Amino acid sequence: MDKDKLKNNLNHNYKNRYKVSDSQAGTAGVGPGGGPDSSQTRFSSSLPTYLPVQCQLSGADSAFFLREANQEVMRNGSLSLRTEPFFLHQLEPGVAAPQSLPSVNCSYGNLSIEQPIPVDLLQSPPPHLLLTTNQVTLNWKVKGQVVVPKVGSTRPWIQVLFYLVGRRWDEPDPPPPGLLPCVRALAIRDTSEAAPSAGCRLMGPSGICVVRLEIPPAWFTPPQSANVGPLGGLGMGLGGQWSPLLDGGLQDMLKAGSVVMTMGPVSPKGERLRLDENVEVLVPPSPVRLGKTVAFGIYMKTDSNTEQFTLRVWFQSGINFLAVKPSNLVAWEIKQEMAPGSSSLAVMCQRKAYSTAERLESPSYEVMQLDFEVDNVINLVPTQTLHWNVEYRAGMQTTSRQTEKVSHLYISNTDIQGIVPLAEDTEVVNTAILTGRRVAVPIKLVTVETDGQVREVDDSVTCTSTDVDIVKVCEIT
Repeated sequence: MDKDKLKNNLNHNYKNRYKVSDSQAGTAGVGPGGGPDSSQTRFSSSLPTYLPVQCQLSGADSAFFLREANQEVMRNGSLSLRTEPFFLHQLEPGVAAPQSLPSVNCSYGNLSIEQPIPVDLLQSPPPHLLLTTNQVTLNWKVKGQVVVPKVGSTRPWIQVLFYLVGRRWDEPDPPPPGLLPCVRALAIRDTSEAAPSAGCRLMGPSGICVVRLEIPPAWFTPPQSANVGPLGGLGMGLGGQWSPLLDGGLQDMLKAGSVVMTMGPVSPKGERLRLDENVEVLVPPSPVRLGKTVAFGIYMKTDSNTEQFTLRVWFQSGINFLAVKPSNLVAWEIKQEMAPGSSSLAVMCQRKAYSTAERLESPSYEVMQLDFEVDNVINLVPTQTLHWNVEYRAGMQTTSRQTEKVSHLYISNTDIQGIVPLAEDTEVVNTAILTGRRVAVPIKLVTVETDGQVREVDDSVTCTSTDVDIVKVCEIT
């Protein structure tokens, strides 16, 4: 349920179930009822007269009384009735049913009365969660995330991570296991074909589980029919009625993402590290498993007129240099210098010819590849650092300063399939203009291993915003 629907639901239920009114004895009370009727005292003036009642919401970190844009002028024009719609944005930690529910307190002079908000108004609706009458699940919902968006025919399976969002991470107690739902993912290429599916049940304090979908080999060939949907489309179904005792089917299918399918293995792309205006390094993706070989691609800009350069690399113990592999012996002559047991490498490159087919097809082309091996040692430092520098012969003009650039390799002793960022909530309501308090949503990073194991990343994580004018990222210490 989104925020607007939640607001409307609360408004409707509260206004139709509760009112603050005068009793014959002159005391304030709360009782069932709807809008004011014709028997209630009214003033004939065109300006409404309000019952001077002050109301407050307790048990919520963020809550607001609302004024409807199309509110009737005379709806609160009575001395015996007052209706106040409100919006619960975020509850306090530890709110639970029935002992500590949020409440509405109204006072009139020296009289006051307090009424807890019914627990059925503090529920996240199906199909995200199982129905309950004794648990506060306001804003809770389930989100699915494809772990790796590209799959090859050599590993024909897809992983989807499901997790619970909208629940505060600083809650003192984990969610009851019986409240967390079962979910099922379906991979859909063509609605006329049988859809591979797999299910799991959310577990643990964060409410996480991973499903693995086995993809038929025929799906890795192009579709023959003209009306077949996009290759590799992945649909997600949340089973709101699905429990260990009763499988009521899938409801409210939601899209988790899409995947691209290719023949053969999938080679993950790395990141480009720009050393200067001429040379770039393609850093292999991390994390890297112990004992594996990693390759760094060295690229030259197509429009560069550089005829000679020397690339120097310094690396830590735990990484061993294996070999230099020239990518185009016709264009470049390559020599290496490295002392035995040294942790530094120098590679001299001299251009032999200018024109190559590779250079004309892209803004840069590969000159060589440097292969390194990660030690197979359990206690290896989890972050390995490599320093890079480019040197030119005396007299050559370059626009950039000769400064060192740094790349990192993150090491793991497990076979990690991918990483997934998790946010406490996927919706950000900017209430700062109303409260003066900064709105912040915590984020954490988890790794998903090949066998479906999920682990939280404890090391420092770097996050960036795609639009800093809308969302800013900062580190909380």
